[in-house]
Amino acid sequence: MIVLSIGVFLLILSLCGGSIRIYGFYIALALVGAIFAFNSQNQDYETYQSLFNNPEDFAEIGYIYLVHGLKFLGGSSHRTVQLFLALIIISYFMYLRRFIAYPFLLVVLYFLFPGPIDVIQIRNTIATFLFLLSILFYLDKRFVISIIFILGSLSFHMFGLIYAVIYITALIKNNLYRNIVIFVGFITFSCGLLFIIPILSSSGYFRTLSFYVADSFKLSSIIFWGGGIIIDLIVFKIFINKSDPAYNNDFTKILYAVISASFMFITSLGFLYDINRLYRAIFIIKITLGTYLFYNSKSKIRYLIFIYMAVSTISLFIYYDSGLDLDWVYFGN
Repeated sequence: MIVLSIGVFLLILSLCGGSIRIYGFYIALALVGAIFAFNSQNQDYETYQSLFNNPEDFAEIGYIYLVHGLKFLGGSSHRTVQLFLALIIISYFMYLRRFIAYPFLLVVLYFLFPGPIDVIQIRNTIATFLFLLSILFYLDKRFVISIIFILGSLSFHMFGLIYAVIYITALIKNNLYRNIVIFVGFITFSCGLLFIIPILSSSGYFRTLSFYVADSFKLSSIIFWGGGIIIDLIVFKIFINKSDPAYNNDFTKILYAVISASFMFITSLGFLYDINRLYRAIFIIKITLGTYLFYNSKSKIRYLIFIYMAVSTISLFIYYDSGLDLDWVYFGN
């Protein structure tokens, strides 16, 4: 297991500070960037190559304009989209340096998971990282750019609509009001699914969306991802309370609020395929928050945070590797 071996080695190195942390951050980031820019081993590569030639056949408006823009600049293949995606991913980790100096640990965790899945689902990954960047721009008080990026996310994948709802909810500063919105959203969306699912299943107009409707109720998915979110909310609340109060700031509060807001859509895990895309995006928020707390906490809680994130990340890697050969996805034969 090449990817897991590299990941575990880098995880051990990420416990170090000083120059190892600095150089490790850039090396890990270069590795992730190169994989996303030049990967051609995954099962969707040929599909995306065809989509590049005729994006209007299937893709969303943002992707269509991206492809036409890249062609205008001289791009002739899907590789240019991959380069664009790699640039967005690198931008996210580099921008994070305004909040976390050299987040080596975060890049390594992402390399292990969900990186191997994100490299396959290009449009979704672009939408996800535009969403993640919109949060960073908001935290940096660049509000107009933040709104532009969340709209950009919406234009690249229909999951961008869910990201937009989470974005708006997470920015409600009053905890009580935000929790009420989350609860009402949970009830509304859960009840709404009972009416929406039959329409998606029977109407040809919603043919693309109907592909996401599950054949039967997926209780295991709710337990796996939904249960994971509930555990994360409890565990990270403890980590935050045990950390230095000076770091319980807007960065910590908003990232935790984003995780909380995702609770609204837990019911959909039982009815829709691929809704776990949302929770993979939330997983990136989780490890971003965890990395921030790791670098800004005292030794005892610091190592508990590290262990929790490492175990959950490696567990998800092993789970997905049992169905997909993630060594092949990343590096080929």
